[in-house]
Amino acid sequence: MKKLPWLFNLLLISVLTISGMLTSCSGKEEVDTLVFNATIYTVDESFSTAAAMAIREGKLVAMGNTASLLKKFDAKNKIDAGGKFIYPGFIDAHGHFTGYALDAWKINLTGTHSFEEVIQKVVEGSKSVHGEWVYGRGWDQNDWPDKQYPDKRLLDSLFPDRPVLLKRVDGHAALVNEVALQRAGIDEHFTIASGEVLLKNGKPTGMLIDKAMEYVDALIPRPSEAESMQYILDMQRVCLSVGLTGVHDCGISMHEFQWLEKLNRDQALKLKLYVLMSDSLAYYDYWLKRGVYKSPALTMGGFKLYGDGALGSRGACLKHPYHDRAGWNGFLLSNPEHFERIAQRLIESPFQLCTHAIGDSANLHLLKTYAAVLKGKNDRRWRIEHAQVVDEKDMHYFSDYSIIPSVQPTH
Repeated sequence: MKKLPWLFNLLLISVLTISGMLTSCSGKEEVDTLVFNATIYTVDESFSTAAAMAIREGKLVAMGNTASLLKKFDAKNKIDAGGKFIYPGFIDAHGHFTGYALDAWKINLTGTHSFEEVIQKVVEGSKSVHGEWVYGRGWDQNDWPDKQYPDKRLLDSLFPDRPVLLKRVDGHAALVNEVALQRAGIDEHFTIASGEVLLKNGKPTGMLIDKAMEYVDALIPRPSEAESMQYILDMQRVCLSVGLTGVHDCGISMHEFQWLEKLNRDQALKLKLYVLMSDSLAYYDYWLKRGVYKSPALTMGGFKLYGDGALGSRGACLKHPYHDRAGWNGFLLSNPEHFERIAQRLIESPFQLCTHAIGDSANLHLLKTYAAVLKGKNDRRWRIEHAQVVDEKDMHYFSDYSIIPSVQPTH
């Protein structure tokens, strides 16, 4: 019994020591960072704002007005925000993070205002491109004075012996030169379901739509694993620098997931990624056995299908013909039975199904496909990605079957 006071004193000293670690000499509670004189959007249930916040070990421990937090807390790192706005990290609910990262080695054609400017950038960029292929991405003929698709004649004259592929901004069309066409075995007789080779006077113009361009794209050597993982880390820094802290990465390959998984294991992944695997029978077989992958930074929770193409490349599947192309309605990128089979497989799993649909015909087909297996309201959170052109009389499917129209303002 005589040992109890000694034990009590030891415990008391320990408690006081720990308390002292959290309290400064002034009697204030110590935190790592104290931000004040700000307009902080909390995004709580009432969307309230605060003027100050205290942070310890990377987590918010208090929010409130400036006077009360300065009275309660002390910190080595005090930031007077000077009235500036502070927001929670932004989340992109539909992006292509790994794809965008791995585009870093390609010639950037985004924002070009004419085909002539595209050619200038390609000629200049080709001088520093490693390897034989010249690969560019980002042009949009709708930004040019002449809004028609270009053809390959100028590329053929400038690159008579070197293959060139220039993808449109939406990734659903590409301009290639004659060398690339020959490498891929594409000529005026080439046909493919869910794709198109544009012809003029019976000869390919160099414009390939949707799955037709994959025959060329598949020939291009890709960066090494080490280079690819570095591109991903570089793009992560870009995202975090502009306040983007989470991305739904839509439609990635298995080796891209493995790179992300390795970065996650190495604790190098700071961005929160919710990834959707691309449409592959091998992927369904693998993941339906493995189940959902979930960690604080990386989650694989669903699959991304493509219903149709894009409006800009005239591949979106419409109920009525395009106004500038008589008799042309676009097309579905897979046969209807494929979508139905995948929906049937996934309804028995924990995975989310997210399908790209731009045109009103594609949207209706996918909505009906979803409805057939969802059978009423539910909590599965299946999504239609983009839901860009939807017939008003088809809108009820979203509410009737709890389908999310995952809309992006850029579409």
